Amino acid sequence: TLKKIRSTSGAFVDVTKSGEPQAIITGRTETSKAARELILNVLYPNRGKDRYDDDDKPRQTMVKCPVNKQKHGLVVGKRGATLKKIQKDFNVTIKMPQQGESDSHVIQIFGEIDNIQKAVSRIHEITSNKPNQDHSGGKN
Repeated sequence: TLKKIRSTSGAFVDVTKSGEPQAIITGRTETSKAARELILNVLYPNRGKDRYDDDDKPRQTMVKCPVNKQKHGLVVGKRGATLKKIQKDFNVTIKMPQQGESDSHVIQIFGEIDNIQKAVSRIHEITSNKPNQDHSGGKN
């Protein structure tokens, strides 16, 4: 899939092998944008498709977001403040894995795909920052 994205977009795409998964895209603006769209289509195959059910209610989507178990506390925050803020800001529901589950590193995010994408970006931002930062948005 990575080779296909590279050849189709014309951009150089590399994926980190350690830490949180990240795609590094290098190239001209138009090739980089094309690579980004192709990557998003792989990650979110239902993106851009009909987002409404027959009764005109937005269709709920679920995305599995792998996050290192040691970083789950950063996502939850003090007394769940960070988790609640992400859910409120992006209108998503986040299900943290229970201890002992086979996919205990996978966080499930439910909502509309655009909101999920923003929430996933925020989670990756939180988990890749320095451990001393406060992500709850509240005062210390």
